[in-house]
Amino acid sequence: MSEFIQTIQLGEVEKKPKPKNKKKQAPVYKKNRKSEQKDSKAICDKVGARGQNGEPPKKSRRVEKDRSFIIVGVDFGTTFSGVSWQISRSETINVHTLKNWPNGSGNLEKVPSIISYDKEATEGKICWGYEVEPRMLSSTWFKLLLVQDAATGEHDDPLLRKCVGENFMKTILDRSPEDICRDYLRCLYNYILESLVGHTGPNTVQNTGIHFVLSSPAAWRDAERDRIKIAAEKAGFASREGDKLSLVSEPEAAALAAFEENKAFLEQSGSSLEKGSLVIVTDMGGGTVDLITYRITKLQPLKMVEATVATSGKCGSTTIDRAFHKWLEERFGDKFTGLPSTIVGSGSKVMREFEDVKRRFNGNDRDEFRVTLAMKDQKSCANYDSDHGEVIIYRYELQEMFSGVIDNVLQLIQAQKNLAEQEKDGGKVTGVILCGGLAQSSYVYNKINQFCKEFSPAVEVIRPSNAWSAITRGSVLRILQPRVALRKNLRSYGIAMHRQFIEGEDSEEDAFYCPMGGKRARNVMFWHAKKNNSVKDGQTVWIDGYYIFSRTDHVVNRMQVYASELDNPPSRLNSKDVYQVGSLDMSLESITSAVGGGKRPYKVVPKTKDKEVKVRIGHVINSHTDAMHFVAKIGTRAIGSLKLKYSETLNSTADETVKCEEQVLDMADDSLSDSDEEKEEDGAEEGVDDGSEESDDDSPLFLQRCDSGHS
Repeated sequence: MSEFIQTIQLGEVEKKPKPKNKKKQAPVYKKNRKSEQKDSKAICDKVGARGQNGEPPKKSRRVEKDRSFIIVGVDFGTTFSGVSWQISRSETINVHTLKNWPNGSGNLEKVPSIISYDKEATEGKICWGYEVEPRMLSSTWFKLLLVQDAATGEHDDPLLRKCVGENFMKTILDRSPEDICRDYLRCLYNYILESLVGHTGPNTVQNTGIHFVLSSPAAWRDAERDRIKIAAEKAGFASREGDKLSLVSEPEAAALAAFEENKAFLEQSGSSLEKGSLVIVTDMGGGTVDLITYRITKLQPLKMVEATVATSGKCGSTTIDRAFHKWLEERFGDKFTGLPSTIVGSGSKVMREFEDVKRRFNGNDRDEFRVTLAMKDQKSCANYDSDHGEVIIYRYELQEMFSGVIDNVLQLIQAQKNLAEQEKDGGKVTGVILCGGLAQSSYVYNKINQFCKEFSPAVEVIRPSNAWSAITRGSVLRILQPRVALRKNLRSYGIAMHRQFIEGEDSEEDAFYCPMGGKRARNVMFWHAKKNNSVKDGQTVWIDGYYIFSRTDHVVNRMQVYASELDNPPSRLNSKDVYQVGSLDMSLESITSAVGGGKRPYKVVPKTKDKEVKVRIGHVINSHTDAMHFVAKIGTRAIGSLKLKYSETLNSTADETVKCEEQVLDMADDSLSDSDEEKEEDGAEEGVDDGSEESDDDSPLFLQRCDSGHS
């Protein structure tokens, strides 16, 4: 097997070089020559929206930074979705939120994440959001179906798995979760374009690039985030020439919205938040709860760094819905379970009424609540009024339904507090920001506020006035006013290596003989980026070494990249806590032809006649890109860029090897955040730590690689 040998400085963090004297060119937007029509479909077609069966037009490579463009924040949620927008070069921050949804009653910050393909009920068209009526066969919670194979966490709702395929989380008409997400997002995308045309005019939308910022749960794995991104691209997002799609974590977006709204309060002398303060952001959505803690490094203008890695649980407002269904089953048995999903499932009349009950419940003002549900042959009892066909829920029963998610949120807040205050920079938590739909509940807010005051009376619990749409507004602010200078690695990334065999420590199953190195032990992990270490967006972790290949090697060689969620990742590849993220393909043809003029970029190993070349592999660390990127160099010459191929089976995921120096430099430019220069001025380089392992001695580290076509 060919080997990749790492010999020089390991885990070096280096700022990616910017291309010099590169002339920027403004993007060209291709205009649709069709005559104007007044219906919404024609408007969408005119500005470049992709129809349900259409193919996207060719994309441009990048949007020039100093050109005006429309920033659109999109929160694709489990139960509700929302959109906010602003033109980038506006003189003031004035983020607009879409509120007039199709078939909605007006002034609604979000639209239900529900879709129906019921052709008999919908006259052959797809209905979505408020267009879906209770009698229609519909699909809901399909976002969670994309990650139903994810590992179960400590703070996940135990009833979640039970709901797969039942009245809540199900697919319909043999459609896959990916297809349902794509179709829903396509409806959302077309409506976004239609709304932007109404607000700014067709010429503005047609001739202005749109930067879509899609939020995702903070603790989702790379492949899980990639699934959402793929669904959005298939739906048409960033398909027009000059448009762009990037990602932002939900708690970061929530924090930016809350800080912007409360900026005047935070900057006044009476506020407990000051330089060095720790602030826990809690985003409580429909299907997930995400938390992260920030340390404020500057108040005017506001700057912060991640003080902890994000934590999360697959619980949220839908946890209360599942508890309600469980309660109905326990109270009424087959009288309830025998009802069809159109009567009792998500989006039904009873669940819509229960949603209203959840929002109004504060734990004090009423002793009972009623929702409409006709159950044949069910007699009147303490929990049912057969004369009116109403289910009666008492206050203590609602409190029990809320307890599952509240208990999990309180445990997650306590865990974040402990993590943040144990960090080397120390400090005390002085603020907790609550965002998301569940934050609107007075009952939930009061419970969290009471809990926080118990561990510190000085803690300020902040809830933005529009907590439900905070994610979408913060997603826009992520581009307009980036404030997070340093981020924590969410997990560790590494490559398997082999080293000299140690008797009594290494297994004979991992032993093999190397002509140059003698007896070796394979499947040893080398972690080049460690979890919980601070990094700057756009930084590259470099692995320097020697690549040895023989004359019989295939043109494309494959190397595997692994990850671990543990704070201290395992030292062995065969640990259950190490999983494969994906593979890197590198062209040997690029290596052998990298240097012209007859000069060879490699030397020949005397014993084996194999070729040895010094290569640099750089892992680009970025929080908002759509995929993991690597760059490859020989000396100072870029020989290729590599987009990671995820291990899971995703139809649209593909790896690519680019043998063009210009494209490598372009990729590096795109991966830098818009505020890199500003961060350097603020001293953001301080505290940067890639977290790579150190070698115990000066002997080379041999990294395992799987050649494409070999074992």
